[in-house]
Amino acid sequence: MSDPLTHKEQQLLVALRRNPKGSDQNTLLTALPTWSENDIALALNSLSAKQHVDFLQGPGQTLLFRARDDEEISKTGSMSDNERIVYQFIKASGNKGTWIKDIKVKSGLHAQIVTQMIKNLEKKVLIKAVKSVKTPTKKVYMLSELDPSVELTGGAWYTDQELDVEFIDQLAHQIYKYICSKSFPPNTNSIFPSSHPYPTCNDLHKWISKSGITTVQLSHTDVQSLIDRLIFDGKVEQIQSIHTGSSMGRLEMFSNPTDRLDSGDEDEWNGGDEDIWAYRATRSSVLNGSVWTDVPCGRCPVFSFCEEGGPVSPSGCVYFKKWLSF
Repeated sequence: MSDPLTHKEQQLLVALRRNPKGSDQNTLLTALPTWSENDIALALNSLSAKQHVDFLQGPGQTLLFRARDDEEISKTGSMSDNERIVYQFIKASGNKGTWIKDIKVKSGLHAQIVTQMIKNLEKKVLIKAVKSVKTPTKKVYMLSELDPSVELTGGAWYTDQELDVEFIDQLAHQIYKYICSKSFPPNTNSIFPSSHPYPTCNDLHKWISKSGITTVQLSHTDVQSLIDRLIFDGKVEQIQSIHTGSSMGRLEMFSNPTDRLDSGDEDEWNGGDEDIWAYRATRSSVLNGSVWTDVPCGRCPVFSFCEEGGPVSPSGCVYFKKWLSF
């Protein structure tokens, strides 16, 4: 157990805790106007020896001082100096982790010492080793209580660090079936009204969560990646949602997901509004493989309301004329 803190040390800790990211010497002199630089230096060295303060490198090689919280003090109180140095570098890496080589370079410690300190910290269950899906042979270290970042685990599409192609295919197919159900009426002789809402990414995300088709937690970005795949495969087309205001009341189709970023839409998309865009199945994808699709009618997007006397009619069909001119 460390020695009790003096009155001056307690005063300095109060000043340090006002800036959780760290304070430089000038900040401390302002906070403690009756103190000299020597007073601060002596108190800092004493607090550091009692494991209450960390010395950090700030912007422009500035030396910063940061007070530790009680939990961290209890964790690091029994550590050796070298263990504490390695622990601090690992902690600073967050949930992305850090490679042992980086610890050696940044700490300036001998390779054997770093390796031994890591083993000691692992035995105390303070840190853990994690493999990255990008570099499976390379282990990174992070605090044991942290969950690895998506960059390391690969996110929802990886199982045991292997890309789960079957899971991706099955989930994409379920999303496609759902979009189809919202794209074409059950009665083939009718059409949906113009006000019929096509599903957005947000709608699909909610449907997946409620349907129970997977126990894997998917983000909106995960769902969007599956939708984009269906668009690239020609199974789904992207349109502007009719429920995002009068300025977006018209339907505008995109054959490529990246087209949604054109014409100043990038900021809107990056804002995370998953309801700007809606998705519907392409008729050609539903009819693909049928002999009926050899005839222009089989792939016509306005087939449902094509009739003589109407705005679209068989006798005036330009596709029929081109198809018959062989």
